[in-house]
Amino acid sequence: MRLTSIELHELALPLAEPFTISGGTMTVRRSLVLALHDDAGHVGYGESPPFELPFYSEETLGSARLLLEQVLIPRLVGRDIESPEALDAIVQLGIRGNPFARAGLETAAWDLEAHRRGLGLAELLAERLGVAPADRIVCGVALGIPADRSTDTLRRWIDGALGHGYRRVKIKVAPGWDAQPVDAARRSLSGTGIPLTVDANGAYEWPEHEAALRGLDDAELLYIEQPLAPDEL
Repeated sequence: MRLTSIELHELALPLAEPFTISGGTMTVRRSLVLALHDDAGHVGYGESPPFELPFYSEETLGSARLLLEQVLIPRLVGRDIESPEALDAIVQLGIRGNPFARAGLETAAWDLEAHRRGLGLAELLAERLGVAPADRIVCGVALGIPADRSTDTLRRWIDGALGHGYRRVKIKVAPGWDAQPVDAARRSLSGTGIPLTVDANGAYEWPEHEAALRGLDDAELLYIEQPLAPDEL
């Protein structure tokens, strides 16, 4: 197939309610969406969702957009692409890192291939992996720190998530907001068999917060995500 054009769009999605983590509060989620068009009229969509600031990774929304607009999209338009894997090889050539920018194009290529062959994306991926396609995916939810710092609010959020069918729960924690919310969340999940995880977004320091971290370690969590800063190992 020949790629005739690639569109790049930026979306700004207002959140239903503010999402607070240890490092701040988000009210809008911005993301890049790519549309790949081939010479047979098929279209595939992919997403590149780095954050606006490099607090999560070195890559940002601005840097991903720059790389896509100035390097990767011009490299692909007008080329014959045999498969999503072939597109990924072209995209990686001479490019170190930048997984968010590359992922937007790669996911769009898989979607385009699925449309081209008249398959669902799950069917296409299952075919590549040599397995049967799943008819559903178990999803989890990430819950931020309540603005009122109330465990009652957190438990209400968890109850709502369970009512919507989520089968995993992750809550955000920070120094001073850890033992009590974890205890409250465990009580909400008691008897459900649903695992609880926590994510600190690198808010703790060692050894200053050792006692709090050991308390989390004893709380029978599935895992503790990013307790320390990336370089603090």
